[in-house]
Amino acid sequence: MSIGKIIQSNSHIAYIGQLYGAYEAETDVSPRMPIFGQFVRVALRSQEQFMGGRAPTTQHSAVGIIYGTHLLNPFLLREGPRLSSEKQTEVFSPDSISEKVRVIFILLLGTVEHTITAGRRGKIISVMQGVPFFSLESGNEIEMMDNEEVQAFHCFGDPTTTDTSDLRMEYVSTLLTQHHRLMPMVTVQIIDELERLFPDQSSALVIIKRNITWRLMIESTR
Repeated sequence: MSIGKIIQSNSHIAYIGQLYGAYEAETDVSPRMPIFGQFVRVALRSQEQFMGGRAPTTQHSAVGIIYGTHLLNPFLLREGPRLSSEKQTEVFSPDSISEKVRVIFILLLGTVEHTITAGRRGKIISVMQGVPFFSLESGNEIEMMDNEEVQAFHCFGDPTTTDTSDLRMEYVSTLLTQHHRLMPMVTVQIIDELERLFPDQSSALVIIKRNITWRLMIESTR
C-alpha cells in the first residue's frame, strides 16, 4: 500500500516523507493508521533507461523504519484578512490543495531486490541489511511492507523460504547510534513485531529487548 512520497533528506540514511492526504492518492492515509515503528519500502525509479529501454526483470528498494511524525499547518501562520475559512474552502473549492500536511521520518535499514513479472512486483530474491549504497530521490513512492516482506528482510540465506533459523538484525547498531530519543522505543517496537512474526525466536528476541529496555531506563535517569 502506497502511503506517501519522499520530499527531503537529512542524511544518507535519514529521509523525510509526506503522507498522502485527501485527493492526492487512491487511498487516503487515515490518522488512525498505525505509523510509528512500521517498516516501509521505497523503490528506485524505473531502471529502463539503464537497460536500453528494456523492461527490468528485478527491482531494488530501500527498506526503512518510521521513527517519527510531524504536523505542518502554514494556515495558522498567515497574517492579514482571510477571504474564507477552512471549512468554506472544503465546500466551495474541494479540489484545492491543502497546505496542512503530515510528514514522517524514515531511517533506512537496508535494501531488498524483488522480481518483476508483467510489471508486477514478485518475491524478494536478495536482502542486504546496513547502509544502502544508493540514495533516494525526491518523489520516490513510500509503501508499507506486508508481513511476508518483513520476514524475508530478516531471514538471510534464501529469503524465499520460511526457515527462520538465520534471523538477523544487523541494523540495530545503526538504530541505537542515532541521536533521537525515540530510537530505543522504535527498536523495542521492532522486536515486538518480530516476536509476533518469528515465535520460535522469541527467547533470543526477549534478551535483546531486555538489554535495550535497561539501556533506555539508565539513559532516562541521566
